[in-house]
Order: sequence, then C-alpha cells, then structure tokens
Amino acid sequence: MPSPPDPRKMRGWRHSLAGLLAVGIAAVSGLKVIRPGIGQRAADAGADVLAGLGAVRGPAEESTFRRAFALVSAEVLDQVIGAWLHTRAT
Repeated sequence: MPSPPDPRKMRGWRHSLAGLLAVGIAAVSGLKVIRPGIGQRAADAGADVLAGLGAVRGPAEESTFRRAFALVSAEVLDQVIGAWLHTRAT
C-alpha cells in the first residue's frame, strides 16, 4: 500500500510525517513511560528508539504531533496501520 500524501505545507518541515506518526502511535500504545503528553513520551524514548521509528531528527514538540495528527485522515491512518499489522500477522 503506498504512503498517503503528506498534507502539510512545505514551510518549516523538520520531521518526516511517517516518523511523527510512528513515534506518536508508539508513544500512546507501546512505550512504557507514564508521562502526560506524546511529545514528552517521545523525548523520553531515546535517540535510538526514535531513529528506529523514523524520527531521525530527534523528538518533536507536542504541538508538532498535534498538528500532524490533526491533518491526517483517521480513515487513512486506520487503513495504513491495519495494512501494516496484517503484514506482521501473516
């Protein structure tokens, strides 16, 4: 399944959308860190974990995660995650 187009404007791109989404999803589902926000959980993960998830530029700010997730269609995100999970289950 091809990656969905990046809905963000070119101005100010610092973090890849795929990396932001991967870190955000991991932060709320898999990282065993109890912190109040995705940005703080991502920062606590460490550079090696972030790089493995595609966030090679380090942790993003909380507001960056909010803006990225607000721009992505929930249906498209669900399809992409579902397709990825299917590849891991088969």
